[in-house]
Amino acid sequence: MDINKSITTKGGAAKEREKKRIKLNVAAKSCQNIQHFFMPINKINEHDIDDPTSVSNLIMCPAKFKPNLKVVTSSDNQVIESENTSQENDTTNLEVITSSDAQVTVSSIDIHDPIHPSSLTHLNLKERILKGGYKPILSLYPRKLQGHKFRSFHKEWYKQYDWLEYSPTADAAFCFSCRMFKGNEKNSGQIDSTFFEKGFSAWYRAGEAFKKHQLSKYHLNSSTVLYNYLHNTSIASKIDELHAYETSQKEIELQNNRITMNRLIDIVICLVKSGRPFRGHDESSHSVNQGLFKELVNLLSKYDTVLKKHLIEGPKHALYTSNNRIQNDLIMSIHNVILQTIKINVQNSFISILADETSDVGHHKQISIIIRYFDEEKNRPIETLVSLQRLKSTTAQDIFNSLCSVLDLMNKHWEDVLSVCFDGASTMSGHLNGVQSKCKEKNNSIMYVHCYAHCLNLVLVDSICEKSNSKGKQNRLIFNFLGTVQFIYNLIENSPMRHATLEKVAKETGDKLHTLKSCSNTRWACRAEAVKAIMNNYEVLIIAIENICENCPVPEMRAKGIGLLYQLKTFDFIFGMYMMNPILMLILKVSTLLQEPNLNLVLAMKNVNSLRSTLDSMRNDDSEYKQMFDRSVILCKKHDIAIPDSNSRKVSTRLDSNSSNQAFFNTKFDELKITVFYPLLDKLLGGIDLRVCNSKIETYTTLQRWRCSPYRRRSDRP
Repeated sequence: MDINKSITTKGGAAKEREKKRIKLNVAAKSCQNIQHFFMPINKINEHDIDDPTSVSNLIMCPAKFKPNLKVVTSSDNQVIESENTSQENDTTNLEVITSSDAQVTVSSIDIHDPIHPSSLTHLNLKERILKGGYKPILSLYPRKLQGHKFRSFHKEWYKQYDWLEYSPTADAAFCFSCRMFKGNEKNSGQIDSTFFEKGFSAWYRAGEAFKKHQLSKYHLNSSTVLYNYLHNTSIASKIDELHAYETSQKEIELQNNRITMNRLIDIVICLVKSGRPFRGHDESSHSVNQGLFKELVNLLSKYDTVLKKHLIEGPKHALYTSNNRIQNDLIMSIHNVILQTIKINVQNSFISILADETSDVGHHKQISIIIRYFDEEKNRPIETLVSLQRLKSTTAQDIFNSLCSVLDLMNKHWEDVLSVCFDGASTMSGHLNGVQSKCKEKNNSIMYVHCYAHCLNLVLVDSICEKSNSKGKQNRLIFNFLGTVQFIYNLIENSPMRHATLEKVAKETGDKLHTLKSCSNTRWACRAEAVKAIMNNYEVLIIAIENICENCPVPEMRAKGIGLLYQLKTFDFIFGMYMMNPILMLILKVSTLLQEPNLNLVLAMKNVNSLRSTLDSMRNDDSEYKQMFDRSVILCKKHDIAIPDSNSRKVSTRLDSNSSNQAFFNTKFDELKITVFYPLLDKLLGGIDLRVCNSKIETYTTLQRWRCSPYRRRSDRP
């Protein structure tokens, strides 16, 4: 029966009714031909295609029609082809009558078909992903009636959407990335399973659905996981990378902390070297003065980015600036490092011990202990302060116990000590119960050395201060002169108003004002600076004291000023000033050299011997004395100061041992030279010979000559 012919002979409504009737007849006939369900496939004749009744057979038994099939995967472009057993002219008839429930089957089932549940494990998952999505290419895709048109899948969609898959069995589209990673934890809240479980087959809105899915959160998460899975390493490698990253971050943090700590340590060293206090009375953030330590940290953080970042971003409990405990820990850490370095340096060396006690501003007695050793790398002796201890008692035993504790601290024994150096006090230098005797009990070969700087100080004291009034008073001029120098300092510097008067006079006269110095009670050599300041400020002092006497409202101070002004305008004071200045400067220079830490014993003896030679030349050469006397006369004439005449004495009729009774001086020049200048130099030279011991100078000089001798054996040289 020709269906198309019967339809074209009638009108529109009749055609529709006729078409429905024909379909009903076809359906009725197909129901009646139940034998076709049990008939073998190869017995269906080809002419059955022309029969309308056979169309339904094709619909019910789609296995009879096998279209040309080509399956292509993105990885290996595998092509699976099966030829159609039908003829080409039959294909057209099939496309017209395809229904929505038609199924297309392949002769063999492919496990990669998206419709089949995935049974992949972590072992073969990557291999399957590398093959790509399942993308079969068919010459003809099944068509479905959707709306008023027949629609089907298009192979061009593969090019537009690389994630797209097609299942011939289900005639549906799938998403490869969503299907592979549908169990991703980021997609656990998604409920739309169209593209990874059910499949998409609404071809009439495929373009819109594909674009929507491609931009969906589910697809983006799956694509990200797919990309990371392909490009990332294994879990073990990922763990190693994470561990390496954490280690690198810790190393960076460690380096930053070290850089910050270096800056804090430098601040601590700066304050310690200058002897400044660390903390303030109020270290809170709103305080104006938080103490030198925190103020320096805040100042440095303005110009240093590392320290600024540490203070802003660092943990608040680990800023290392919070309280005095951290500052004390930094100080103690620096102390431990320095002490450990000293221990290493003196580990295999002999040492000498230098010790001296003094009082601090808190009136606490303290002893400073210094170790001296020879550094082979620097090829010179090194002196290092190792301890400053408080003494509750100044007995020889307590001081000796302090020395023993220092040796224990340095891991040294008394057998490693070559010599000890103290001052001349009986507690230290006593050969029976002094500290030196207790040291020799531990090591009999220890040599005691009296500090040469102290020796020079004692020489100067003995030459000026008289121990007995029964002996001569020829140096009373120098004694009174030094007393006047100290009195000038007390009068001017004890009052800010009187000091301001001195500065005002110096500014008006245009003279440079030199700071007045106090005379030290223990270091007489330091009096050279006090005498030099008086000599440079002499004219300014005269005018300033005159103004003080005129304007002072206190009678006592005015009386002291008048008396001091009288002393300043005497010839004896001016002569003492010009005589003592060069002598004290020589002694100060040698005393300073004797306190150098890199000084050796031979060089010390040379300095002392050089001082003695200079003083001896002044004693024997009248030119030095004449220059001093002439300068004194010039200054006296400038200020209208009278030069007294010499005291004339007649010859005593009584015989005695006092040579001064028999002296006759024609001029003041001769009187001062014989009664002041010569006795002072004679006592200085005698004191150097007595206390420094000239025989030792000769011994050490001989030793130095032997060390430098070219005839010395090579094996004996150091």
